[in-house]
Amino acid sequence: MPRIPLLPLLALALLATLGSCGSSAAEEIPPLTFGEPPALRHVMFEIDELNRTIEPILRVPERTPVVASTARSMVRWAEDPAWAAYFDEPEFLGDRPLFEAYRGWLLAGALQLAAAAESGDIDGMRAGFVRAQQSCVACHKRFQPNI
Repeated sequence: MPRIPLLPLLALALLATLGSCGSSAAEEIPPLTFGEPPALRHVMFEIDELNRTIEPILRVPERTPVVASTARSMVRWAEDPAWAAYFDEPEFLGDRPLFEAYRGWLLAGALQLAAAAESGDIDGMRAGFVRAQQSCVACHKRFQPNI
């Protein structure tokens, strides 16, 4: 069954709601845009989707091949060139070593998760997944506090 992306549907619902609120409410909230998201945001969306794939099957031994494959995809996204390109964006808050440390933390967690899944180590899978998740929370707290 094909997946329907929820973000465009939610955006349409928000725009319809704002349209019925009068112009002052619509002016207070920046407009949502459709189309191609900026490169790093796209990477984040992909990683988030992978997290949602892994989380419900994380402790299911029969699903370790899926977890391993999904974690390897997460590793590829954690190595994407969009991370380095983000440093040139005006939204970047300027602490490159800290940002790279968070990305390294994500990469280490994804690698740990993949290796544990490939060896059937359920506890190691959980540890790698938690490590990757903690990197996301910590990085977003510092670099994207509005998310």
